[in-house]
Amino acid sequence: MTPNDRIKGIAETTRDYGSIKNSRAVASGGLSADHPEWFIQVVEAKRSFAMVCFPYAGAGNAVFSQWKSTGFDAAEVWATQLPGRDARLRESPIESAEEMADRIVDALKTQPLYRQPVALFGCSFGGVLAFEVARRMRDDGKPVEALAVAACRAPQALDVTKPVAHLPDDEMVEKLQHWYRAIPPEVVANQSMLELMLPTLRADMKVYETYQYDPQPPLECPLYAFGSTDDTVVDLNRLNAWNQQTTGKFIARQFSGDHFFMKSNPGPVLKFLQRRLGQVESS
Repeated sequence: MTPNDRIKGIAETTRDYGSIKNSRAVASGGLSADHPEWFIQVVEAKRSFAMVCFPYAGAGNAVFSQWKSTGFDAAEVWATQLPGRDARLRESPIESAEEMADRIVDALKTQPLYRQPVALFGCSFGGVLAFEVARRMRDDGKPVEALAVAACRAPQALDVTKPVAHLPDDEMVEKLQHWYRAIPPEVVANQSMLELMLPTLRADMKVYETYQYDPQPPLECPLYAFGSTDDTVVDLNRLNAWNQQTTGKFIARQFSGDHFFMKSNPGPVLKFLQRRLGQVESS
């Protein structure tokens, strides 16, 4: 099996680490190694309003692939395509939250969607990125319309349980599976696929584990924190800690499921966001 075959295998056979078929790249020319695209549109909307989404650690834009089938259309949904995954699998992943957020905002500024009202949504690791991007957009004079996070502890109280990014591959996989069930079984069972995915997962865990919270004035936008009843990592108290990060409306909600409830059952959260984002005027 060639490296290209293994890369194709990840894209076609995993639930959360592959590319989304039929997704539309920002640029009409598609993706290339010389001009990597940061954002893939996965849901269209009839209004000029964008929601930019950030995945779980190690995952790609396929996390958001099923959203279109839920009927959600309160905003265009743009999945962030980070280095080291999806069509950017050959690129080295970024190991700093600050650098990643800076590069995401720099990329956003070049896109037409940045001229629309923008909301941000992040899952777990992606919630930290969404928060840091929201801060930078505020500082750029482009405050977000809303920030939504799922399965993510508040940044001022991230309290990483036990660092794993420094561990050997087998130990890191064992611990992540024990705590989160973070890797699809078909990937764990396929050594070639696992070897391709682990550098990105390790880099993302390093981003999360080395994140340094910088006290700044809170955001002013609505902030929605979602969790699940069976998540042993992010309980309701940890969700409520997000209320310190905004002077705007704050709502915390729990739904059924485990840490990855946004993969298995995104419908209730999207129904909530359909109502809330639908109240925001588009441009």
